[in-house]
Amino acid sequence: MFFAGIYRPSKDDIEKPEVSIVTTGANKPMEKVHDRMPVILGSQNAAMAWLREDDKNSLDELMQPAVYNALKGDTITVLISTSPYASFTCVLRRVNQHVTPQTNSSEVIARLSK
Repeated sequence: MFFAGIYRPSKDDIEKPEVSIVTTGANKPMEKVHDRMPVILGSQNAAMAWLREDDKNSLDELMQPAVYNALKGDTITVLISTSPYASFTCVLRRVNQHVTPQTNSSEVIARLSK
């Protein structure tokens, strides 16, 4: 799975390159969360077509909402918007033990391995 994007290189050493993920309308599952979603290129062939194509009609064909089951959603903690918890621990898939800001990645991996 690949996300469609656009890229503009920097013109000199001072300017930074610019990168954006291209979005399209949401598919049915995503509509519950947001009205847009990334353009998902479902195969290596589609990704290569995105990179090489300059025909607008061909690009429009790639810019469709993803198939229904392309993405899987899961509940995450509301702590994700709390700065002390702004780390990978906030997006863990339902670890059944308490996670604190001090929880390190080795502990989390051990919990998920059980």
